[in-house]
Amino acid sequence: MDFETVRREFAAQVPAGSRIRFIPARADKVLWQQRLAEFAALAGSVVVTGPTRDYEVGVVAVKRISPTGPSVRLVVRKVG
Repeated sequence: MDFETVRREFAAQVPAGSRIRFIPARADKVLWQQRLAEFAALAGSVVVTGPTRDYEVGVVAVKRISPTGPSVRLVVRKVG
């Protein structure tokens, strides 16, 4: 897994200062919540648990096309 690729995608899709809530991950839920929280902090976003949010963020597992390709894809949904 290339965490740096997912981090760059996060920074490109979620503007600094955004309020994000996690979309539950199907695999490695605790790992991905921790990583996405770290990416949010690095990008200047805030993780929220209430209904007021700007984006929902999560990851989904994908079949690898190449042995070095990522096994997850970042999912970002703008809310509102």
